[in-house]
Amino acid sequence: MEYFVIINGAQSGPYPKDQLPYVGVKSDTFVWRQGLPDWVKAESLPELSDIFMSDSAFGGYARPEEPLNPPQYGNRPDPYNIYGRSPEPIPHTNWLTWAIIGTVFGALFSCIGMIFGIIGITKAQKANKYYAEGFQQEGDTNNASARTMTIIALVLGGIGFLLTVTGATRGLMENLMNLAN
Repeated sequence: MEYFVIINGAQSGPYPKDQLPYVGVKSDTFVWRQGLPDWVKAESLPELSDIFMSDSAFGGYARPEEPLNPPQYGNRPDPYNIYGRSPEPIPHTNWLTWAIIGTVFGALFSCIGMIFGIIGITKAQKANKYYAEGFQQEGDTNNASARTMTIIALVLGGIGFLLTVTGATRGLMENLMNLAN
């Protein structure tokens, strides 16, 4: 098949396909061949696509680049739903605030309580992240761990507080008794 081309505003040809690169045809050059209703850009003819790929390291075997358009799901279901993902953030009990309180309380009155509080903070943050992304199962697992660690931190901090207060009270009472005598 032979092609007519427009280069530098002038029509020339006809040329066989293998001659087109040598006469200066580029992808945006207008070409016409028998059977076409009008002039078209050379890149729009599938039979000419291989002459524009010769610059590739793969030569004529290279595929033309496809546009990077993400798939449009439209009315089709979200493919992540098969992994247990909800399209909306999941409402839940947020243990982060309580875990922070447990950590501070534990730091003041019980070192071990502080450690459990830090673990509670970490688990609460993970739970919040999973819930925000729509992953219910992972969120529930981390939220349960956050609750457990936070409660342990608060209990240990409370025990440390009671021991501190009773120890201070006992010392205060002894001092008052010594003053009275």
